[in-house]
Amino acid sequence: MTDQQKENLALLASYLRSFIDEQGNLAVVPSQLDRKVHYKIFELCVAAKYNLTMWEKLPPDLLCNRDLPRYRNDFYPDMGVDAVGYIGQVIHTAAQAKWYGENSCLKYTNIATFNTTAQYHLGAEKKLLVMSEKGRVPSYYNKERYGFTEERMSDAEIDQWCQYALYYYGINGTVVQQDEATNDQPENGNAVSSVSPEVSISATSQGNVATSFKR
Repeated sequence: MTDQQKENLALLASYLRSFIDEQGNLAVVPSQLDRKVHYKIFELCVAAKYNLTMWEKLPPDLLCNRDLPRYRNDFYPDMGVDAVGYIGQVIHTAAQAKWYGENSCLKYTNIATFNTTAQYHLGAEKKLLVMSEKGRVPSYYNKERYGFTEERMSDAEIDQWCQYALYYYGINGTVVQQDEATNDQPENGNAVSSVSPEVSISATSQGNVATSFKR
């Protein structure tokens, strides 16, 4: 598990702590929460899975050098990119995370904004669109035309990541589970860490799939 994954899991655990009951248990099923209100859960799960940095956590110079705002509010618009993978000043992956229900559909503005920011502002080598398993895409959407890599994340996987974040960081934010295996760094750049009997996580520096759950 990389330091970047640990940061994302810490942020996820911090977000989930408001849902802990008096007995110290998670009182909700994260994947069943209001997705418009708690979209940050999905974004953090995506960032953790693909070993990416959340937009608001990026080094200021990385965005300033590209004339892009770091923060999103009424003055600075959402630029369509939720997380980024980078090495130095080179951005290899730009990701958009869309946590949609079965009645929600990707809009043209989402596609266009993400594509413009990822390709023309960030110069990302990989444009990664991650959607929930039931989210729909419009008939005119063609991932090959835009050069998108499209992935899906299931409700079960979202819940697994949330459980894992709390498993690792505990209710009060203290690390309660140390890595059982040393962080080996193979020649191909993949960092591998096994933290619990049920969860094995591998992370790449290029934004590829970075998790395997043992059933």
